[in-house]
Amino acid sequence: MQTHCKYKILQELGTESPEKGHFLVEECQSHSKRVIKKVDLTTLSDFERTAAIKEAKILTHFRHPNILGCQEFYKTKKNKLCTVVAYADGGDLDRKITDQKDVLMSETVVLDIFVQICLALKHAHDCNIIHRDLKPNRILFMRNGNVKLSEFEYVGLRTVCTSANPSPERVRDSVNSLESNIWSLGVVLYQMCALRLPFEGSSVYEVVVKITEGRFPPISSHYSSDLKQLLSSLLAIAPASRPTIHQVLQVPFLRQHLACKLATVMSLKELLPVLLVSPAARNQSELDANTLTEGLRSLALDSFFVSVGSGGFLAQQHKANCYLDFMQAASSR
Repeated sequence: MQTHCKYKILQELGTESPEKGHFLVEECQSHSKRVIKKVDLTTLSDFERTAAIKEAKILTHFRHPNILGCQEFYKTKKNKLCTVVAYADGGDLDRKITDQKDVLMSETVVLDIFVQICLALKHAHDCNIIHRDLKPNRILFMRNGNVKLSEFEYVGLRTVCTSANPSPERVRDSVNSLESNIWSLGVVLYQMCALRLPFEGSSVYEVVVKITEGRFPPISSHYSSDLKQLLSSLLAIAPASRPTIHQVLQVPFLRQHLACKLATVMSLKELLPVLLVSPAARNQSELDANTLTEGLRSLALDSFFVSVGSGGFLAQQHKANCYLDFMQAASSR
């Protein structure tokens, strides 16, 4: 097996193109598995080279439970950019959709995945960062079911969109945007519900016409009217008619679902990276419900991160109530 400094290459995971590849590696000291994304900088244009380095820098600054952050990045002697990220050992959403074999996912499962994607996008959008090309094979799972996103870039870059259902504005222009991210979020939500793309046709032209006219088959009656209404808003033709990611997270039925998930699944240690805790609590090893609620009322998510002692976790119902208090306050900001 090939060895590079502190990483031992175990296997090649896939090649996006002749100049890009992904490798499963083992860290020699800790024996933990990582993934190294290698990009041959010599084959890229000046713009592409700059974009690749910017993406690596972006990922090193992300600390969020639903974002596949970069542990480190470096250039080799052969001028290859290597980005080291965590190994998402639970597959991706594309495989999950395929494995359903025409059996619809429950709405609970769909929303569990969807809200995690939303939390990752919210963190990125707050930093004026967008997902480069949001689609099921870019949405990864850890073995415990947690969702992880990668592949981010700065707003306004002119990049190639590889989605089969790009937003109407990206059909006309290659510039990515926050609004296009919301459209792609809608396409992903539709795929989870229908197990296929919303806009299909016998030719590219037919697909483009359907996209620009906003014509897609309704999802099954298996799903609630709330979910159908949300989907329609995400796939609005006009970018200005789509909700922001903040507005998506404030939709009442999503807010309630997220609160229930936090109350039954997530520990406070998992919750804290997506919530702001007040300055008074930053250095505390234990946090009570009142302290966290006060932090939540500061009306900001994802601003910084704190570590807490193993005994400082809130009761499950307190977590749900605190989160609902926060979302209510945020919606009236």
